Amino acid sequence: MIIERWWPTPIYYSFLEQPVLDQVQADFERVYRHYRDNNLFKQKPGWNPSSVALSDTTFLTSLIDQFELETFKIELLDHVQKFIQQYNIHTTDIKIKQSWMTLTSQGQSNHTHSHGPADISGVYYFQTNGQDGSIYFESNNKLLSASALFNSGSHPIVYKPEVGKLILFPGFVEHGVYENTTDNDRVSVSFNIFVNRF
Repeated sequence: MIIERWWPTPIYYSFLEQPVLDQVQADFERVYRHYRDNNLFKQKPGWNPSSVALSDTTFLTSLIDQFELETFKIELLDHVQKFIQQYNIHTTDIKIKQSWMTLTSQGQSNHTHSHGPADISGVYYFQTNGQDGSIYFESNNKLLSASALFNSGSHPIVYKPEVGKLILFPGFVEHGVYENTTDNDRVSVSFNIFVNRF
């Protein structure tokens, strides 16, 4: 007898290690202070008033390139390589097209959404107390909820925010962030990555 599990959804996570972690944290501290001190975090027009604040509400620029965050870029691309090699994809033609910083204050959350055509999307946690809003991923198979046998597969998968944690996932996966019920500001960096296999 053989049971094959088709269409699994890969979620990759890892933690940055020393000495890279200290350098990345110092770089992001500089970026965070730039946006915070110049009052540049903004909410996206049209979103719920309790939504997160962003460094770029257009999602058209790359904070990683703008601030020349080479240590993080090299580390991120290394993790992307580890992720895609699980699918026997070997290429160096990987582009981080968009990246932005997200500020989530008390009472704020992020609605369920996807990142459209991005091959890989992800988040890095720069500042968190671990209780200020977990990320959740929705099942890609909504029909599982109709089955008494398989409906556990329809429940969201939740990852707790932790400083230094990096999460990668397919851009089409719907995800969101639960409300920050603490008085701590959570700060994360998100990005969209495109991979050319040919």
